[in-house]
Amino acid sequence: MNSKELLEQARAKAETELRLADQIQDAESTIEKIKGGKICFYVVGCGTVHIDDVVDPEKHDVIRELGLVAIMNFRDDKTAELEQLLGIRDPEPILPMFRLDGSVDLDKLKEVVLAPDPVEDKLTEILQEEAKRIEQPEKKDNRKKYPENMTEEAVRKMYVDQGMKSPEIADYFGVPTKKVENFITIHKLSRKKKQPAETERP
Repeated sequence: MNSKELLEQARAKAETELRLADQIQDAESTIEKIKGGKICFYVVGCGTVHIDDVVDPEKHDVIRELGLVAIMNFRDDKTAELEQLLGIRDPEPILPMFRLDGSVDLDKLKEVVLAPDPVEDKLTEILQEEAKRIEQPEKKDNRKKYPENMTEEAVRKMYVDQGMKSPEIADYFGVPTKKVENFITIHKLSRKKKQPAETERP
């Protein structure tokens, strides 16, 4: 290798080191700035778009945490890359479960296969919460329900046949009088009017 090639490689290595150092520094600065901050997006032609008004506070915090995790992972990757370049860390194979001699590290293989992905876990948690919210049936208004034994036949027998009054029927079923009156109206229950007795003619 001649001196020109050596200098070119040295410059390329130095440029890579500076680029990695700048990326790590930018990541650290960004992490400190957005802790506890608000999430917004920059759209070309529209400017900054805030999402506070369209996302619940809890979801806003989750989105911010996802962003932090992604930036921290980026910082860690660049730190490892710079350490390898500076000779601080031994280079690792692309697939860490394979050793440099070609053999398989079973412990490393288990770590890679079973390692949790914090970003994926957060997204899964959000999707599960949304699925539960969508699938959860709306709560029925229990005030509109009548007791199981308060059937049309039972109320008809008490109101029409036995001539019981609404408050008496309400006490029997343990419901408000108004509910009994509504029940009678809905089922169109009515008492037969008594015919006036005919007077005997002389």
